[in-house]
Amino acid sequence: MMIYTALPQRRLALKLLATLRFLTFQTQFGDHQHHSVTENATQKANNVESSDRCWSYNFYTLWLFNKSDLKTVILPTTTFAFCCALFEITNQPCSNLPEDLIYILTRLPHVLVWTWVNLLMETIANQRLPESILEDSINKPWRPFPSKRLNEDKGRHLLLWMIPAIFLFSWIMGTLQETAALAVLSWMYNDLAGSSEGTFIRNALNAAGLSSLYAGATMVALGESGNQELTDQTWRWLGVVAAVIMTTVQVQDLPDRCGDIARGRKTMPLVYGEELTRWITAVPIIGWSFVCPMLWDVAGVGYIAPVGMGVLLGIRIIGCGLESIININDLLAPRYASIFTASTTQPTHPIPKNPTTPRPPS
Repeated sequence: MMIYTALPQRRLALKLLATLRFLTFQTQFGDHQHHSVTENATQKANNVESSDRCWSYNFYTLWLFNKSDLKTVILPTTTFAFCCALFEITNQPCSNLPEDLIYILTRLPHVLVWTWVNLLMETIANQRLPESILEDSINKPWRPFPSKRLNEDKGRHLLLWMIPAIFLFSWIMGTLQETAALAVLSWMYNDLAGSSEGTFIRNALNAAGLSSLYAGATMVALGESGNQELTDQTWRWLGVVAAVIMTTVQVQDLPDRCGDIARGRKTMPLVYGEELTRWITAVPIIGWSFVCPMLWDVAGVGYIAPVGMGVLLGIRIIGCGLESIININDLLAPRYASIFTASTTQPTHPIPKNPTTPRPPS
């Protein structure tokens, strides 16, 4: 897989990305041909100010699409890519750890941008659906669609412009396969209603999608280091991460039950009950916190961080009276257990017990 293409191709893509004005957001200005010179100058200044406000409004709207995924997807993905890329480079012949570390650190902005724009493609596709808007109006009313910053048709137009630009960007970065896989999985999850087909399919699509994101971010972190393919050990670790997500991702459904009931989605907490779901989630998290360092063959001290975090989160999810002592948001990097245990699905906010559940719409 090529990491970079020819310079003219890169310039073309960067120019496209830099000049892309989302038509669904653009402000229309009146005809100024018959104004006086003074009026034209005043109107032009007003147009510039209005355009600046428009861009600020638009970028904040895009920010809101991924806001809730910063802790749960973007930062863990970036950290995973950093660790795996450092492992890949330092295991090459004639590697130099200080130089390799500096190189990987300089790649982190690229990883963040790549992860953010690829995730944006999925979140817009997900949040624009009518049933998602209904769910978000209860669970996350600040998102762009329920807050009326954007309507469904404008979201569709936005995707029509963004998907080709993101594919071109990923082709330049050498991650076209990963972006294509993420797009297909997003289509299955959202447009084909895979997220509502039952717990197994929903969890499997989540695991495959996040693994594609992790693989692509790792490739971006490697950059021009000479590694054009991930090693077998990294692919095996991605498989472990997918297995962890598959067995624990249902934890995100615990605080979202009200919206899931409103949209008629059959999640594990609604099908099997809250208490059983908590145990089904907590036991694998604790188990994986032992298994993952074992797979890396780490020394005894290497078990302290993953096992400690895994047990703490497991107890927290089961709800053994620690709610009054521990706020999950106050844990240091709660989703970074992916680095030690690959348990990338811990909640980033307290899970309410027995919430007041609204009646589903008739």
